[in-house]
Amino acid sequence: MRALVALLALVALLASLSVLPAASARADDAVEGYPRLGASSESRMGHQIAWNGSRAFPQLFALYSRPGDQPDLFAYCIEVLVPAGFGDGLAVGGWDTFPGDNRFATDERVREQVSWVIANSYPTQSLSEYAAATGLPGLTREEAITGTQVAIWQLTDAAPAPAAFEYRGLSTRGGIDTTSPAAQRVQALVDHLTGDENVGLAESVLPELALDPAVQQGDAGSLVGPVTITASPGELLLSNSSDDAIVTADGTPVDPAAPPRDTALFLEVPADAPAGSATLTARLTGATHEGLLLSSADPAVRRQTLIIADSGHSSVEASAALSWLGGHTPPERPEEPGTPSTPPTPAGPGTPVTPGTPSTPGTPEHPAPVPRATDAAPVANTDGRLAETGAAPLLPALGAVGLFAAGSLMMLIRRLRRRRHELA
Repeated sequence: MRALVALLALVALLASLSVLPAASARADDAVEGYPRLGASSESRMGHQIAWNGSRAFPQLFALYSRPGDQPDLFAYCIEVLVPAGFGDGLAVGGWDTFPGDNRFATDERVREQVSWVIANSYPTQSLSEYAAATGLPGLTREEAITGTQVAIWQLTDAAPAPAAFEYRGLSTRGGIDTTSPAAQRVQALVDHLTGDENVGLAESVLPELALDPAVQQGDAGSLVGPVTITASPGELLLSNSSDDAIVTADGTPVDPAAPPRDTALFLEVPADAPAGSATLTARLTGATHEGLLLSSADPAVRRQTLIIADSGHSSVEASAALSWLGGHTPPERPEEPGTPSTPPTPAGPGTPVTPGTPSTPGTPEHPAPVPRATDAAPVANTDGRLAETGAAPLLPALGAVGLFAAGSLMMLIRRLRRRRHELA
């Protein structure tokens, strides 16, 4: 029986594998010849700032990933001393393609901190999300752009980088502003983005998602798994083709709308469940190009290097197949106590003497015959087998066969004697 259950589970697993998508996925919608930097007027401007003895205008640069009349990518600058090339074509690359000489070129920790800033600031987060995360109600778009860009420059271009960037405050007609509500919110953003909460974020140029392992087996009555989700930043959802609960190792239910990353997940299959299978499917929606670098498409022309922040979104999916052997069938309900069983039928009595008939004088009265075992009435059948009454029917049959064989042998002997006599 167990072998049959195992076979059914294997068939279910093979059926699920025949339609199982790739266990990991990656989004990519790049268009050849793009992106290109938009015009200066298309950038989203921040507040002018003062740094060292200079001034600068932080801005969120507008870019085009494909032909069109509206920009669909936005980026920040990661080198304060190099001018931008508005309208120029740009080359897309990973962190190792950076052509500059500041701290982004030499310090992996700085790269990861800049990546964290991009993932946890505007416009990757909406303005309201950004304000809530930083505890700064009333935050404006200009302040968000200013604080984010200053934080990036403070990471990439502070000493010992050649620029030795040091933020001093907002630059106004009256001088340097460090006390107005706007200036204080900008400073609070800079402190938040470069402080202890910035734990860094590894390079991930496109949304990436994986469920590991892609196939798992188990038994009903236990936690079937584990399966672990690995995902780059973005909105993560998890669906389950069965009605069984998804839980962590300690049995805590998992919210499908916010499943944990890098955590062992299991399917809680009841003990009485038959053999079966289920598919866990994760869906990740994230920025398509977030964290990628953009530099001049012409290696001979040095232009400001940008890092993509808001780039639109794309979704990827990955799945894992889980199967299990069936549990034990509960025993049948026992017979309730107190139910009487059918009593056996008693053996029939001997033939009684007819009452009232006088005995013949001088003739002793014949007692009733004692019944033999073969005269007894059949005992009721209580075990489900055919009743066995009287003498075994096989004995007479064997006797008949024996007599027939003996008679045939005698006839054969007589014929042989007669034949011998005639020949003599």
